[in-house]
Amino acid sequence: MLDSSGSIKEYNWDTTVSTIANDWISGVIQPMYGPFGNHVAARWFSTYTERFIGFQDSRYLSEDQISRYSEYVAQLIRDQAYVRGYTNTAEALTEIYQSDLPTSRMLGKDQTIVLLFTDGKSDDYFKTVSAAETLEQDATIFAIGIGEDINSTELNKVGF
Repeated sequence: MLDSSGSIKEYNWDTTVSTIANDWISGVIQPMYGPFGNHVAARWFSTYTERFIGFQDSRYLSEDQISRYSEYVAQLIRDQAYVRGYTNTAEALTEIYQSDLPTSRMLGKDQTIVLLFTDGKSDDYFKTVSAAETLEQDATIFAIGIGEDINSTELNKVGF
């Protein structure tokens, strides 16, 4: 879940998507296409939110389920455009809970991880905290601060 709001700024967005693609996706998570291994979905948010990678992205056409799929997912993340706007974190968390998780393998809270990359400056703190509490019934949320001006109070309230 990637914060694309105006407070992030485009250069922080570029650094964030590169780091996620190069270090997290290609280096650590290494998602696999198929029934086993790590599955990854991705969603950006600002004024609106959109999932841009599904857990088993139907656009993927290769037979190589490990290295090529990891690079495919990493490239989709690198290529995701910055969509400056407000910071509707609550809507994005709600969409993950209502729309994204039902398409996952539903492995339980400890094996369902949501990485929230944000500066922690949502438009509505209370709605964001409430949406995070709902999502935490089925997933573990890790909030990772990006940018120079991070609201650590909100980050700590919505994730680890």
